[in-house]
Amino acid sequence: MDDPKRSGQVATGARPGRPRGNRPGDPVDAHVGARVRQRRVMLGMSVNTLAGRVRLTFQQVNKYERGDNRMAAL
Repeated sequence: MDDPKRSGQVATGARPGRPRGNRPGDPVDAHVGARVRQRRVMLGMSVNTLAGRVRLTFQQVNKYERGDNRMAAL
C-alpha cells in the first residue's frame, strides 16, 4: 500500500543532518558534521581521501558529516 512505485510518488533519500529511523537528530551532531565537511572541502580533500587518512570507510565519513553518527572527542 505504501509502496512509492505503486502510488506514483518518488521516494526521497535521507536529508542531510538527519539520522535515519525514528529518533530525532541531535543538532550538535549535525553542526559538528557540517564543520568536518566544511574543513574537508576547504582543504580540497575528497571523502575517500579523508576516510583513508583516518582509517574509516567513506560511508562512515558520510554518516559523520550528515550527523547520523556521533563523533567521540578523544
